[in-house]
Amino acid sequence: MQRTIHSLLTTAARVYLRKIEVRGASHVPKVPAIYAGNHPSGLIDPIVVMSALPDKVFCSVAKASLFSAPVVSYLVKTMEAIPVAKADDGDSRLVNGRNIVIFPEGTCNSTPTIKSLKIGTAKMAFEVALNNGPRVPIVPLGLFYSSPSGNEFRGSVLVDVGRPITLTDEQVIRYEKGDRGARNELCAEG
Repeated sequence: MQRTIHSLLTTAARVYLRKIEVRGASHVPKVPAIYAGNHPSGLIDPIVVMSALPDKVFCSVAKASLFSAPVVSYLVKTMEAIPVAKADDGDSRLVNGRNIVIFPEGTCNSTPTIKSLKIGTAKMAFEVALNNGPRVPIVPLGLFYSSPSGNEFRGSVLVDVGRPITLTDEQVIRYEKGDRGARNELCAEG
């Protein structure tokens, strides 16, 4: 069912948007990863990421209120989205070969500046590493719509894929010892 909904949403995005361009596709890792992007356009952003990288299967981290909205809740549950309050659920999905898309600003932001980042992205990567999982790369994404809000019918979007950031042994050791600096440094790298 997830693949069917994924296909329908991807098709809808390609009808709604005139062009979805990907720059930096060579940076997409072959292993499961956390894709962390800016969040200029609400619900369409994770769909754009899925459309831009069709070979990847994504679970998205979504705000908890979406899980109680009548129609939207069906879609987010079918797409196996993870409520922000339970973002730790992403750990097992990464270990099981899934990709996560997350928007670390924590809320939609249509201004051209990045809001301060929440720590969930870094925490997820560290927790997987601490639980004997793989070193999951964090892939920075930039979503740039032709209109500031991304709500322009037949507009376009550029998905800029950055170089993956992978945890170092030193960062994992520091995090395990409770050094918040390791987590904060990882957030600053993106």
